[in-house]
Amino acid sequence: MKRLLAAALVLIAASASFAADTITQWTFEGDTTAPAVALVGSPSITLAPGITARFDKGYPDEPGRSYRIVPFAGLTLPITATNPEPYTRWIEFYAPTTGYLDIKVSFAHRLSKTSPNFAVFQYNAGSGWVDFAAYQATADTWYLQEFDLSGISAVNNNPNFAFRVAAAVAPGEGNYLPALSTRTIDNSGHWRFDDVTVTGTLIPEPGSLENHRQLRTLAVR
Repeated sequence: MKRLLAAALVLIAASASFAADTITQWTFEGDTTAPAVALVGSPSITLAPGITARFDKGYPDEPGRSYRIVPFAGLTLPITATNPEPYTRWIEFYAPTTGYLDIKVSFAHRLSKTSPNFAVFQYNAGSGWVDFAAYQATADTWYLQEFDLSGISAVNNNPNFAFRVAAAVAPGEGNYLPALSTRTIDNSGHWRFDDVTVTGTLIPEPGSLENHRQLRTLAVR
């Protein structure tokens, strides 16, 4: 019995070593785009040409800070289905995952009234941008988004991993729509992002993985 209990305790401790870690996180505190957490490489943020940005109130509100972008900045009005072309206005996060698997991405997103209400989440594992999910949101509310990429082996242990959030035409509408339906979409509406986080599980050393399997076998005997 004591042997079984000891094995179970060791198994619990070993399992903890396979728990998810925060690999990269942007909190924007101190009004900086430098990541607050960066376990791997040199994560960075890039904006599509023409987009403007500044810092603003964060999630869920002050005193936290967020990164505020204007997706349609500089465009001539009116905004149409081809002005701008879909997916050409984006914010991009480079966040290498070297040494990690079971990757997930999460963030808080808030839209102003005249900003586009539909967004597409894309990832790049080094071979081009792939649409992973899309979402719609209304104005003046923080939406917590999470994207589970653990089933995509290409993003594991990847020094080139990056992801984007891009403005898109609303499905079935044939045009961009404002986040508040009673307003008109324009070139000053903004998106705010906060707590942009990439998590993953540290890839264990072969010896550690084998020990974990042996402990699990012992514990269930």
